[in-house]
Amino acid sequence: MILSNYSVVLRCPHCDRTKSLYALASGNTINGEIWSDSRKYYPMLPKPHPIQKCIHCGHYFFFNDGHPALVPDLNKLLDPPFPNLFGDPEDFGKPLRGEEKTPPLQSHQNKDTQPKKKQLDYLSYQELAEAWKDIMIEGISEERKKTYLLRFIFSLNDAKDGRAGIPKQEISQYYQERFRYFALAAIDLFGEEMTLTAELWRELGDFDKSIQQCNKLIAVGTDIKVVKQILARAQANDSNIFILDNDN
Repeated sequence: MILSNYSVVLRCPHCDRTKSLYALASGNTINGEIWSDSRKYYPMLPKPHPIQKCIHCGHYFFFNDGHPALVPDLNKLLDPPFPNLFGDPEDFGKPLRGEEKTPPLQSHQNKDTQPKKKQLDYLSYQELAEAWKDIMIEGISEERKKTYLLRFIFSLNDAKDGRAGIPKQEISQYYQERFRYFALAAIDLFGEEMTLTAELWRELGDFDKSIQQCNKLIAVGTDIKVVKQILARAQANDSNIFILDNDN
């Protein structure tokens, strides 16, 4: 992991206060994983979560709405460094200097269960469900709807399957129902021509629809290697997500 000498500063559009994320500089995709639900993991190339939670007011906002800007990270530039100025690089989303005394809101997840060095300011599925009121506002673009819906689906699959170092969790009936609601909404948004649609039908346990969609995609030559892997699991009545075999 290569750390740059800069932090990304975000300004909350709700309360106008700031927080900093550690900017990581690496173009290395070694040991990357691409999952069937389209989730990508590159340990050497982590990215900030596209939806952020304000550590001050608790509201949620899209990363770009925080007007991200790079500022020098004095922890890295000064010799000797001042470790308490911005905090431990493992502590995602520390406040800027002058705001250190503002206590951050407690996350739904314990710090020790966060996927370190995977995503910056990772949000749990509970937090993303809570973000609905701030994110799914009137006039939201279709692209942002897709981003939100997919991130919620990813976060549930993360917890269900223990991805990104997150311990496996028993998912309550409430969140299973939310998963179905969001998956169906994503299918409606992405359309029937997408490989993701076939995968979501499979994850929902609607194997006949997944198989039908896979056969349509194969017939027109769309993502054949990926679709064949989804098809094989749908035919086996397997709804679990899996790491794609790029050599298959």
